[in-house]
Amino acid sequence: MKPKSLPRLLSGFLRQFPSIKNSNSPELPNPFKPIKDKITGKWRNPLYSLRQQAVLKKQARVFGYEEYLPPSPTVIKPMRGILRWKGTKAERMREIKAVRRMRELEMQPRKIEAWKAAKKKRHEKDIFL
Repeated sequence: MKPKSLPRLLSGFLRQFPSIKNSNSPELPNPFKPIKDKITGKWRNPLYSLRQQAVLKKQARVFGYEEYLPPSPTVIKPMRGILRWKGTKAERMREIKAVRRMRELEMQPRKIEAWKAAKKKRHEKDIFL
């Protein structure tokens, strides 16, 4: 493709870092990673922010220049202690409630008989009053 048809950010990156893919030399630092100054020992921010890196990756994927980008240091790690999606309370309780509902339905005829017997006993007249 013509360099003129490339987006501004991608063409600027390819102009500034033309041989990142071809050379593995240490004098070309990765523009996506923070760089430590050898003299002062202070860290400098990466040349391209995470947002710019994401835009660059998308543009490079569209135009077929993905292999010219350096590897990105950002790796999304799963959160510790979370194995699965928690779900809403209703979703978590659905199975427990279904089991309980089935157990209650199985006991329902006995409960009805007990209720009818108790009602009959309540409405009996006491002859000693």
